[in-house]
Amino acid sequence: MESNTLTTSSISYTKPLPSLFPTAEPPSYILRNISLTSHPSQILAIVGPSGAGKSTLLDILAARTSPTSGSILVNSLPINPSSYRKISSYVPQHDAFFPLLTVSETFTFSASLLLSKTPLETSNAVASLLQELNLTHLAHTRLAQGLSGGERRRVSIGLSLLHDPGFLLLDEPTSGLDSKSAFDVVQILKSVATSRQRTVILSIHQPSFKILFLIDRLLLLSKGTVVYHGRLDLLEGFLLSKGFTVPPQLNSLEYAMEILQNLHDPHENADTVLPGPQEPQKQNTKQSYRSSRITEVLS
Repeated sequence: MESNTLTTSSISYTKPLPSLFPTAEPPSYILRNISLTSHPSQILAIVGPSGAGKSTLLDILAARTSPTSGSILVNSLPINPSSYRKISSYVPQHDAFFPLLTVSETFTFSASLLLSKTPLETSNAVASLLQELNLTHLAHTRLAQGLSGGERRRVSIGLSLLHDPGFLLLDEPTSGLDSKSAFDVVQILKSVATSRQRTVILSIHQPSFKILFLIDRLLLLSKGTVVYHGRLDLLEGFLLSKGFTVPPQLNSLEYAMEILQNLHDPHENADTVLPGPQEPQKQNTKQSYRSSRITEVLS
């Protein structure tokens, strides 16, 4: 399968309104004007606080949900959702298996349904996949027992790779995992992206410092809008251009997430301007992250 680049242009998604009761209220935007590019052999991480719109965007990129407006392009051509689903694969956040099957039996059963291969070809494909996912030593272990959360997640990824999709999209693949298991999962995804020249897009709440080194590009979301899209090493310069200096004890993404979390805090007013010198200014931890320029991050 050839390598493919995925781009979106001004994707927006609004909360569906009840059709029986027309209203003059403006639509409630979950996503607004999302434009992104994801390249083969790379991992694009969609990052943001809870409620930023990460899962909704991933559903749209996986053609599970249609956007209200905007377009999705593969190699600069509009997609046909039915055809696109054949060359892409979506891995949900929660694993779903037949618990009494072993890892090898799970892959073999799925391969027999998805692939037109002889039994020998299927057996070889399963063996290769087990090795790629570092699951060979667990091939005969039942899914209901003996597998850690990270190993189960790798089985889910393996099922999505059986038909060798051009695009692999994953909803919070590190959710609920300890730091080592989360790193192992993303390391596997990085290997898949580079060795197969595939385009990998995943959503993640807040990646660890080690995981950041495996991610090629970030899409930072806040309240359904793009705050930043680009390489991690350029994020600090972006924040500086908006008036934010990254503290020495934090990396640039951690600091950006603290700023965005402050914006998402229902008890904070993101549009508040710092008081003038004639008014006393309270000094506290939250205030130190508030700025009269904080709304510039969203512009």
